[in-house]
Amino acid sequence: MKTLLFSFSFICMSVFASAQTDSLSTYLNMSFEELLQTKVNVSSTISENVFHTPSTVSIISREMINQYNFTSVAEMLRTAVGIDIYQTNLDDNVATARGVLQNYYANKILVMIENIPTFQPIYGNTNLDRLDINDIERIEVLKGPASVLYGSNAYLGVINIILRKASNDQVNVRLGTGHKRMGSAGGNVSFSKKDFSMFISGNSSYDIQNPYELTGKRQDLYQGDSVYMFQREIKSTNFNILSKYKSLSFLLNTYEYQHSFQGINPSFISGGGKPMTDRGTLLAVKYQKAIGKKINLLADFSYDYFKRDYASNQDASTALMLSGKRIVSILKLNYALNLNIDIEGGLDAEQLLDGKHVSFDMIQNKVIRENMKNAQNVNEISAFTQIHYSTKIGNVLGGLRYTNNAFSGENLSGRISLMTEISKNNTLKLIYGQSFRTPTLLELFFDHPTVIGNTMLKPEKANSIELAYVYGNRHLFMQVLSYYQKLDDLIQRYTPPSGPPSMYQNLSSMEGYGFEFEAKYQQPGFLNAFFNYNYMNGIGQNAQANYQLVPKHTFKGGLNKSFGNFFASVNGYAVSSVMGNPKLNIRIAPQFMMDAHVGYKHILKTKILTLTHTISLKNLSSSQMLIPEYIRQTDNINSIATTGYGRRIMYILSISF
Repeated sequence: MKTLLFSFSFICMSVFASAQTDSLSTYLNMSFEELLQTKVNVSSTISENVFHTPSTVSIISREMINQYNFTSVAEMLRTAVGIDIYQTNLDDNVATARGVLQNYYANKILVMIENIPTFQPIYGNTNLDRLDINDIERIEVLKGPASVLYGSNAYLGVINIILRKASNDQVNVRLGTGHKRMGSAGGNVSFSKKDFSMFISGNSSYDIQNPYELTGKRQDLYQGDSVYMFQREIKSTNFNILSKYKSLSFLLNTYEYQHSFQGINPSFISGGGKPMTDRGTLLAVKYQKAIGKKINLLADFSYDYFKRDYASNQDASTALMLSGKRIVSILKLNYALNLNIDIEGGLDAEQLLDGKHVSFDMIQNKVIRENMKNAQNVNEISAFTQIHYSTKIGNVLGGLRYTNNAFSGENLSGRISLMTEISKNNTLKLIYGQSFRTPTLLELFFDHPTVIGNTMLKPEKANSIELAYVYGNRHLFMQVLSYYQKLDDLIQRYTPPSGPPSMYQNLSSMEGYGFEFEAKYQQPGFLNAFFNYNYMNGIGQNAQANYQLVPKHTFKGGLNKSFGNFFASVNGYAVSSVMGNPKLNIRIAPQFMMDAHVGYKHILKTKILTLTHTISLKNLSSSQMLIPEYIRQTDNINSIATTGYGRRIMYILSISF
């Protein structure tokens, strides 16, 4: 992909993730140093090795999926430095970056599939469970503002999910079962012939997790007051097609994800324990063509549809139903002026349309109330340009994006990256970036007795500066960086002293800083390992309302060892103590979770069929990984469990042929 922002990560780790035995052998015989020197495309369409790229990213590769038996995209992302996964009373798997809490929905990080931006227009987030782990080749993560390249929603970072591909025809099947009450089944097929290739997959899973306690008001057990013993049930299905013929490619992702939620309050009386169902379809067509030796053209068109429904009372006689569509057209052009300079430019057009949010009487089958009755379609158009200058000792990249949004007005964001090569294996990078996030349909048009939207909202803005050091040799890769970020015009719900209705407003600005350390060690046949550490803190009184609820210290790591066809691994996650619900003033103790895995790979003599058996003990410490109830801050909930199902044992069978 000529415009991939994340190719840096691909070289660092994911080259080990080939599912083909011959390809894997080739890569394992190639030194890590050679891999680091391989030419890749990052931030523009000019090829550079990883030490000359003007970006810093992290990667979770296919090989890591196999080594640590990740079961979901959220589980994978929890291993990335600077990224965390939270819950709210409404949504599962809310992705956050660098300690900035999401207000109800994860709408400050852009999620892409095969470099196609995807987010639903009502809340501005995307469902991380729209793809199955068996279909993923790698996940690439960029922290920090990225609006110059990707526009709105790339406010705090970008998550790019890459699907599996094979140079030869291949079939992968993954079957799983576990205690208590979980199961999964899925498969994918890849085939190619001359200029044509196709990937097709289908998956289904369910998970009935152990119940956990949520304390009621005044410590009582009145079910109308609070969900006391809450049990999360999850069901998921998805279907995917990725095909390519010469310069033209097509992507289809359709999914249904259902989970029981804690209720709007949260409480049984407001729908707690009832299912919430997300459905969506992403269609994208992409055309990429090299014109002569100096010009590269990229054009893509995507359609993203989303629908959600969930009960709003105890007997599910009333429900909330919402839906919306998003259409995006993108055109990018790169021109190589000479050996040292290339210029990239592009135009984006986006429309959020058909936004609906209604209260529905399930018994009488009629709409009770339209909660976005004045909703309008929102048009946005933007243009960007980047200039990339490269020399033997370093690279400079600068870029600007101009955006005009029908309701948020104009915005100009910029970025500049400076890189200098200290030696063959050592690089310093200095990166300054700006970003923005335009309001969602809900934030603009919601009209309810409890919450009111605001068509006068300004876009959220971000400024950050990073200083990064990158090191790589035959087996070791390290990335160390420090950053400062300033976030302005944050959109939040505000409830006046007189009481509801609340209103969406640009309420505050805040500053924060942090340190991130990432290390990966790869020596196949001996030991594979990763270790990540990050420190985060805020500056000033405004920031403490956010950062007092965020762990200052986060540790993530894993070890993997092979013994012939056998392997064993452990991976863990730990965070320091934080304040719980500020109204209750009760601290949450440090949290720790560890998984352990053993497996055996059986390759038949014909080398046509490979069976991999993996047994995992998930959450050995039986931790709930508590986080503050920072959204509603009601006086009956101090914390929410992100993995409240306790200890589990799981068996996964992966079949490749």
